Amino acid sequence: MQNIAFEKVLTENSEMLKKYDMKNYFLTDDQKVTVEAWYQLPIGIFTFIFFSCFILFENLTILEILFYSYLISTIVAIINWKFYLKPLIFLGHIFGGNISSIISIAFAVYFGIKHEWILMILAITDSFGLLGMFSLSTWLYSFLSKIHPKYYFASRYFKIATSINEKN
Repeated sequence: MQNIAFEKVLTENSEMLKKYDMKNYFLTDDQKVTVEAWYQLPIGIFTFIFFSCFILFENLTILEILFYSYLISTIVAIINWKFYLKPLIFLGHIFGGNISSIISIAFAVYFGIKHEWILMILAITDSFGLLGMFSLSTWLYSFLSKIHPKYYFASRYFKIATSINEKN
């Protein structure tokens, strides 16, 4: 039933689709989880690479760490945007949501033990999802889609309203 309402709004190209809401009635709960996993993957990759580089490669500068974090997460974002690969969506469950928060808390604990307070605060901030706004995929996906990227993905992945997909 939800997909019929979603298809109707998609074909009418409604303004409703420019702002995504997790409480939307267009998608089932399972579909919403899949959409979030897809969307969160490059964001989670960005922060994971960012924090991991501080631990694994102590000789890198902050600019080099940012460069590698952006490069790898952007490659993942482009692949994620173009190809809806189930293994990547599965990884999105790890790099997004509660598991990602637990990973960020583990980073925060590590950085706290090492007395690296700024990194600890950043990791705590990431556990709430606030570093996601610095991930390039957040901006890239919005640029590539005329409607909210989550709705765009849902319409293509779940094969709803193919007419909108041909326009984008």
